[in-house]
Amino acid sequence: MRLNLASNIKSLDEYKELENRKSEFVLISSHQLRTPLTSVRWGLEALNKNSNSLNQEQKQALLIATAASQQASLLVNQLLATAENQTTNSSAGKKEFINITQLTNNIISQLNYLSQSKGIKILFSAGGQIPEINFEPLKIKSIIQNLLENAIHYSDNGSVVTVNLSASKEKIKFAVANTGLMISDKDKIKIFTKFYRGRDAVKQKPSGSGLGLFLVNSLVQAAGGKVWFKNGPKDNQTTFYFTLPLSAEAKVNKFLKSF
Repeated sequence: MRLNLASNIKSLDEYKELENRKSEFVLISSHQLRTPLTSVRWGLEALNKNSNSLNQEQKQALLIATAASQQASLLVNQLLATAENQTTNSSAGKKEFINITQLTNNIISQLNYLSQSKGIKILFSAGGQIPEINFEPLKIKSIIQNLLENAIHYSDNGSVVTVNLSASKEKIKFAVANTGLMISDKDKIKIFTKFYRGRDAVKQKPSGSGLGLFLVNSLVQAAGGKVWFKNGPKDNQTTFYFTLPLSAEAKVNKFLKSF
């Protein structure tokens, strides 16, 4: 009995060591991929700023290339964030007070190329006074960006994606709704599982990683928040939500700004 227990502990330690090494490998690889992808993105952005001399076919090709580079950057960031989240030697980043309304507007602007390529309009509304949240900048950006990218990718061409931000005394609430591919009953249980992708999702977007929703759920839960989704009430509509608790400092700042 003791021998089996010792053997199991040793096997568990070896498994954890392998997982850490795998995460460290992904971490290093992702960092190395970031630099060339950033150079590609900057080059495409420069071309977009001077696209008046291009014909319509060239402009469309540039739009597609820009959207593809953004998707590649998101995938690298997903791998990086997942590896950092799972590597035991990785320390937490520095928290800052973040204007989540402004951040959401910035992300929507950054995803403009992707939404334009599908003829999708994004409508964003923020109800009342939204307090700043005390969070790690890269993590909150990753949460919002992953949800918005998913909404665009799985929306019907020419449809509308609606984004809503609200706050109560204790928390902020973020919601993004799209019309298009709905989540089946079979996929509901596994939707936040790492690397899981539903059969219909794979058909519509074969290149997905299956990391986006897993990462969103992990980061939000680690901060004491909650993530969930609902199908409907409109036909083919899916809405993803997340809440994050307000820190004591954020509550004080909200109170002071009310005067």
